[in-house]
Amino acid sequence: MRTQTSRKKPPEDEFSPFGKAHTIATFQGRSELYIENFKKLQYFSCTEICVQTGSYRMRIQGKQLKICFFTPDEMKITGQMEAVSFY
Repeated sequence: MRTQTSRKKPPEDEFSPFGKAHTIATFQGRSELYIENFKKLQYFSCTEICVQTGSYRMRIQGKQLKICFFTPDEMKITGQMEAVSFY
């Protein structure tokens, strides 16, 4: 006999109104940063990168900043990161 299982619905605060999970920023030391589930890239240069997330903007400042890869869901930033701020 086969039983039917139902999928649990995640808590409401885990997802934005657009269906994506909250933005996740993962640092690998001071030279690598992975960003997942962001909305869009606002601005970038070799000294500053600004990313729009669900409810705030994330500003990465440093030297020799590069975007190694960029997809609709994630990106990898490398370089000498000196400051990260949210506004």
